[in-house]
Amino acid sequence: MTVGHLPQFAITMTPSSPKLTVDVDHLENEVLSIIRSKYTSPEAVDRVTDEIMARLSQGQGDYQTALRHHDGRLKKIEKEKRRLLDAIKSGIDPAFVQPEVDALTAQESDIK
Repeated sequence: MTVGHLPQFAITMTPSSPKLTVDVDHLENEVLSIIRSKYTSPEAVDRVTDEIMARLSQGQGDYQTALRHHDGRLKKIEKEKRRLLDAIKSGIDPAFVQPEVDALTAQESDIK
């Protein structure tokens, strides 16, 4: 009797006993042979290499997007700080804008 895709002499069942008999060495060799044929063929290696390269490329793209977002956020914070400084220069009481400056400074510290 054959179980799965393995040859008859790897796993057998006798009529007199409902137990399976396994030739472990042969079974290991068969399993390793299947693994080698499926995963070490040039096509499989090329496929895995292509998948890895695609993931690396995607990761690089994700990194660049995050970096642009980070830089944009820093520029926005710097612009807001300049706006508040200009407000102070034009006569706004510094105590009035201090909470906003503190909030921007905290945001800047969080993303640096």
